[in-house]
Amino acid sequence: MSTFRDSASGSQPYKDPTPLPDSVPRVQELGATSAPLKSAAFFIGAYCKEYNEDFMLCKNEGRGDPGQCLKEGRRVTRINKMRENCLEQFDTHWNCLELNNQEYFACRKPERTLNKCMFEKLGLTKTIPGTPAGKKQVHEVENPIYTTVQRLFRHAPQKEPLLLLYRDAPCVVIGRNQNPWKEVNLRAARAQGIPWDLGNTNFSIHIPRASFDRGATAQVVLRAVRALGVDAHVNERNDICVGGEKASGSAYKIVSGRAYHHGTMLITTRLETLGDLLRVNKVCPYFGPRSDTMITKGVASVRSPVCNLAQFRETVSHDTFVAAVVDSFKTEYGVRDEPCIVNETDDLARIEYIQRGMAELPSWDWAYGQTPEFEYTVTKSFMWGDVVAHIRARHGVILSCTLQGLDSELGKVLEGKRYGFVEDGDVGVDVSGKNAVVWAWLKEEMNSYD
Repeated sequence: MSTFRDSASGSQPYKDPTPLPDSVPRVQELGATSAPLKSAAFFIGAYCKEYNEDFMLCKNEGRGDPGQCLKEGRRVTRINKMRENCLEQFDTHWNCLELNNQEYFACRKPERTLNKCMFEKLGLTKTIPGTPAGKKQVHEVENPIYTTVQRLFRHAPQKEPLLLLYRDAPCVVIGRNQNPWKEVNLRAARAQGIPWDLGNTNFSIHIPRASFDRGATAQVVLRAVRALGVDAHVNERNDICVGGEKASGSAYKIVSGRAYHHGTMLITTRLETLGDLLRVNKVCPYFGPRSDTMITKGVASVRSPVCNLAQFRETVSHDTFVAAVVDSFKTEYGVRDEPCIVNETDDLARIEYIQRGMAELPSWDWAYGQTPEFEYTVTKSFMWGDVVAHIRARHGVILSCTLQGLDSELGKVLEGKRYGFVEDGDVGVDVSGKNAVVWAWLKEEMNSYD
């Protein structure tokens, strides 16, 4: 829903009705939000502690004229050591804050890089006031959500229902039996580095296996959405939809006596970026249009138009959604406990099975190495004639590659190589002449099929 309104007719630039007297020195305004200050605040506080105390003392002494404290104030804001030593890291961090509603937890990775630079160059460390003694600073803890989910699923009492709600730095999520080359625009994902977007909220409902019902857990979330004033419904796949558009998708896991329903809820997600990452690309860069000729034994996703809840009710936010789901969950399962905020430490990350999982998730084997078998056939017309490539791969590895219309060993040497990850030096044959052009085409096809 648009909130744009035309400006009032005859509007004029704003004039301060109570301007400062001419005796007060003019201060140049900076065209910046508070994001740079939030990024630098802890280090400014550490480096300029004495100057800042002088400034605050001057103000508190009540000398009458605020202008008398400008000298001390300039000493505080004059700090330039950060820009001299860690400008790139500083810019990366505050720009991340700028794009993520100035939420610290969304920018932990660039924050760690900045913290490391400031410590190595200036000997400054970021310390958050009020951190319990002996506890690790929150910005130094890595992968808190993964450790929390794994720990709760394995060790929470099996007979007790449990609800976990959180947001994290986004990633593109597909099913275990889906094909990443067919489902995801890998080129766009790599180029954008996966956008930081906190407009999506995750929910995870853990209950005993004996009482697990996908429809029932979906209804818990549906009632919460309706309580927020959004006329939603659950479709045949237990997705939560508004009209003909999908706002939430789900996944399920059952192990031993425990089961969980994990879901996402689009609230204020940047849908245009989401579309770029999941939209099938019908054009091979530099080589023109191509048809969808990838045949996979995996499960293809059911593509649906998507929407944000805030499109239908502007008051819906992460906080209101969380509160509504908590109320619905407590009503459904008779829970009387109050919600608690989980503050993770690295202690859980030292547990062996969690360490194994954390090491596995970013690996090639996890993202690509379990892809079901697929075949890909493409044709390209060159000056000397047509070349038809037929590639068969399983678990992300090329099993065979036949090239009709080219008398070359190029297809043969690709066997056993990782699909989409073959570099020029891995080919092992002469890539000049016709081989060079065909190899450039094949590489683009494998790297950009999305």
